[in-house]
Amino acid sequence: KINPNIALDLIEHFKLSKEEIMLLQKGVKKFPAGTKDRWGKIREIVKHINETTNVVTKLIDDKDGHFDTGVLGGRVIFRVLADNGYADLALNMIIRPDFPSYGNWIIRGATTLWESFHREGGAIQSQNHHFWGDISAWFYTYLAGIRINPTGRNIGEVNIKPCFVDKLNFVSAKHQHPHGEIAVE
Repeated sequence: KINPNIALDLIEHFKLSKEEIMLLQKGVKKFPAGTKDRWGKIREIVKHINETTNVVTKLIDDKDGHFDTGVLGGRVIFRVLADNGYADLALNMIIRPDFPSYGNWIIRGATTLWESFHREGGAIQSQNHHFWGDISAWFYTYLAGIRINPTGRNIGEVNIKPCFVDKLNFVSAKHQHPHGEIAVE
């Protein structure tokens, strides 16, 4: 069985796009030479990416649509969901008003990123914690679709590929890129 937390971390660590995963699954793309040990684990994940996605979505369903990760899993779970066709689920997990969610933080008065997700009445430690900040990148990368350097080879390459979600009928984003402003509406 695949441990979904390891799967999420490995997919993010090796920066595999959905397209690259599909090419690896089909055997069209080969793993880099000299990386056998390092790629051994990810090769197993690639073979079973659909099973992994199913395991992750089942875990979310078992938690009544909530995420239940540590900070490392929290950095990648929304990206992995969106990359595999579950952007609506990711957004719902983010904006829902009940614990744990970013929406719950806002309802409770948060104007910054807290250190962790605590039930109402629980002790709140740091109220300025960047660890949960990847959510901002998720908004402009997935909802607005601004994909900078999508292949990891050319900082000048930009793709616009938004994930359309049912709950939103408009998204606007701007990014100051070294080659000029990128704007999406």
